[in-house]
Amino acid sequence: MDDTGFPRTCPCRRTRRLAGVTLLEVMTAVLLGSTFMGMVASVLLAGTRATDAVVKESSAASSLERTLETITENLRRSSTSRITITPDSGQNSILNLQVLSAADGVTWGAERFDGAFVADWSTTFQRSGTDLVRQTVDGMSSVVEQAVLAIGVQDPSGGQGFEVTVTNSVYLTTLNLTKTFGPGESFERNSSASVFVRN
Repeated sequence: MDDTGFPRTCPCRRTRRLAGVTLLEVMTAVLLGSTFMGMVASVLLAGTRATDAVVKESSAASSLERTLETITENLRRSSTSRITITPDSGQNSILNLQVLSAADGVTWGAERFDGAFVADWSTTFQRSGTDLVRQTVDGMSSVVEQAVLAIGVQDPSGGQGFEVTVTNSVYLTTLNLTKTFGPGESFERNSSASVFVRN
């Protein structure tokens, strides 16, 4: 007992007790901090993946729309008498057409990729493997130039990867793309566009 009548406390015992509590608190804090950081990292990673998927899908959608716009613009400048649609070996459509010359408005032919018009030539859109290609074909039916318009053209269940149909001079173009970005990371997008073509 000290002078005040209270029991005397051993300083060494108090130090050990406080050190034990402090160590337990530190271990608890580290454990909680690790758990919290793991949760934050998981949320951030999921958010990054979701954003990445949206950007990729948006890019693919833009590419699909540009492709359909190219085809419908060629159809719009054509005439039903200048359009043929035939199936390929996999029942996808082969679209062959001629457009009017912008210079005189009476000559039929095709525009080369550089924009030059060539009379009596034609433009063909068809599937080649899993690509949709645009070809410029001369008067002897030889392919002069070819460009890939879309990659990943796949046949959906109950349909074709590239299909062109006509009803009462309205041409409907349907394109189905499957984009793969990595193991287990892919999506399918189907879109169509229609245009009225004069006789």
